[in-house]
Amino acid sequence: MDIYEDDIYVSEGEEKDELSYLPDDEIDEEPAFEPEKKTETGKPSTDPGTRIIYQAPEKTLKRKFTGFKDEEEIITETEEETIKNEYKGGFAFEEEMRKKNTTPVRRVPQQRTGDKKPQISLEEEKRRRYEASLKRAEEEKAERARLAQLKKERLIENSDMEEIDIDPAKGKKRTTGDKIRIAVMTVAIIAMIGSVAVLVKQYVQQRQVAQWEDEVTGLIIDVPEDDTDKNKDNDDKKDEDESTTERPLTIEEQWEKLHKDYPDVVFPEGLSLKYAKLYAVNQDFVGYLSIDEYGMELPVVQSQKDTKKENYYLRRNFYKQYSVYGCPFVFKDSDMENLDRNTVIFGHNTTSNLAFAAVNKYKTLDGYKNAPVIQFDTIYANHKWKVVAAFIINTKASDDNGYIFNYIFTKMENDEEFMTYMKFLKERSLYDTGVDILPSDKILTLSTCTKDFDDARFVVVARLVRPGETEDVNTSIAKVNESPRYPQAYYDKKKKKNPYKDAERWYYSGD
Repeated sequence: MDIYEDDIYVSEGEEKDELSYLPDDEIDEEPAFEPEKKTETGKPSTDPGTRIIYQAPEKTLKRKFTGFKDEEEIITETEEETIKNEYKGGFAFEEEMRKKNTTPVRRVPQQRTGDKKPQISLEEEKRRRYEASLKRAEEEKAERARLAQLKKERLIENSDMEEIDIDPAKGKKRTTGDKIRIAVMTVAIIAMIGSVAVLVKQYVQQRQVAQWEDEVTGLIIDVPEDDTDKNKDNDDKKDEDESTTERPLTIEEQWEKLHKDYPDVVFPEGLSLKYAKLYAVNQDFVGYLSIDEYGMELPVVQSQKDTKKENYYLRRNFYKQYSVYGCPFVFKDSDMENLDRNTVIFGHNTTSNLAFAAVNKYKTLDGYKNAPVIQFDTIYANHKWKVVAAFIINTKASDDNGYIFNYIFTKMENDEEFMTYMKFLKERSLYDTGVDILPSDKILTLSTCTKDFDDARFVVVARLVRPGETEDVNTSIAKVNESPRYPQAYYDKKKKKNPYKDAERWYYSGD
């Protein structure tokens, strides 16, 4: 009789070897499935005669008959792989088979080494090792964090910084001090670039202003005071040697040349030859203001056309080109031939010695003493003016308790009102020049902006030198006004009490 080795099962700690005796011709055939006999307790029967060998429906391992039970079983690598695939899933596989009612409860096979401890599945071993590796990784991560924090605390302690920012991309460390320095440097660079741009712009504008001022000065014609004798001498020299030198042109010849060079310009009657070229370039030209002691020489213009605004030259130079420095100008209705009671000239104040910058020299008594006389010529006649007063005034009523001292009037036929105005003007003056005023006098007012408070103006007033009067001024009698009258905004900025808050106010009664 042939012997076929059956599976070995373990049940409740007991080991049993069971053999199935089959005919030789049925060894390699698949047995038909029959339900397993059960005992009264519901457990599978252990009767060898009723033992059923289970074979999986799809995958069945058929082993070659060796002949004897005690003979060592030889399993090839392919069979071993098949066994692993057969038992893949362990108890989960058996549970699935029980649900399908295709197999009885499969029990863990006994280990061949004789060890009674159940064998650990491959998946459980992988899971155990994976969990152990995760645990080690967490421990290493915690240790690295601890060391990094310790190093960070030491660096803070050594450098007196509150925070350390580590850039993981570059591996560089930035402290709070570094951040502050970077921010300060960035702001400084931006400010420097902006300052350089402003300085460059101002430099270009100043160069432009200086250039056109020089050009304007070059347009002034040098006319001799006594032209008759000079022309007689020139005629005598012409007979002697006409080819050696070029003689100066006479007044008639110069006018003839002007009409030829500027055929479209209509020169007004009485126009001074000295300023004829300036008038030919710009017919809005009405006068020339100069303070030799401070190097100021500027043309003065007047908007005469209805299409031009009163402040047309506020941002235009003498050539009507845009300029932040503008060009000094007078009111449109000012009488520049006969002169009004008050001729007002407006000009820009600048940090450079351009436009009306020189006017600010009169804020001090020494500045006045250095240049007590101003020259302002119209296109019809030359005039000298003696400085009378200099004061600071507001342009908004809210800056002086609802009051504005009107200094920009032009027409004032009432002599009494004019003298009242001069009385209040001297009350505001920064110093007393000692220059007298008569009801018949005419005055010149120079107005420019100042930074004593917002929208403030600095004003210099001078009177016309009377016919037959010398232009000399005794500056030794001039003295500082210890308590000049300022607008309320000036006292507010200086945090001082205004002694003139309830003082009498003067109002101009004219238009």
